[in-house]
Amino acid sequence: MPTVNDTRIAGTNEGAEAGNTMLHRRQSGFTLLELVITMIVLAILAMIAVPSFRTLIEKSRLRGKTDDVLNLLSVARGEAIKRHLNVNVALNGSTTAWCIGANRAVTPTVGNPTPGAAACDCTSPTSCVLEDQVSVITPDPNSGITSDTFAGNITFDAQTGALIPITTVPGVITFSSPSGFQLQVTVSALGQVAACTPAGKSFISGFPSC
Repeated sequence: MPTVNDTRIAGTNEGAEAGNTMLHRRQSGFTLLELVITMIVLAILAMIAVPSFRTLIEKSRLRGKTDDVLNLLSVARGEAIKRHLNVNVALNGSTTAWCIGANRAVTPTVGNPTPGAAACDCTSPTSCVLEDQVSVITPDPNSGITSDTFAGNITFDAQTGALIPITTVPGVITFSSPSGFQLQVTVSALGQVAACTPAGKSFISGFPSC
């Protein structure tokens, strides 16, 4: 049978255990100061990360559009050689209002000479046909990708893929992002296409310096 002292000791132990449990519960949470400090640190990290993320998006859009143009020019040259038909690439516009379209010469009828490839109006996409489908490159909406001013066209020869005439001055088109990152697309007199990072501009992975 428990004595009075045993009852007091038991009560004391139970009270101590309850107090320790409450203390443990209080210590397991966050104080207001800790929460404020955490929020400040997160805000600072976000401020640091946002510009880097924006730069990453800009470079990605610039690379993507440059790759699109390179692909169009390469396909146009390859199509000229494969089909034995001249292919014309028309360039039009400046800043954010630009377009590039490719157009293959019409297949000649028997007994008639091979016609030349007419320049298409890339502002009217259906007039630019390559590989039996519309072939036009334009800037994506709100991408901010601009080009230097250009207007004119180049023609790839049906036999060699070189420019017609071969003395044509090599073409250079410069594309820029809102923050000033740039890539240049070039077409040599032999019809070879390439892209590079202009001198003095920030390096963009995958594109050597010009």
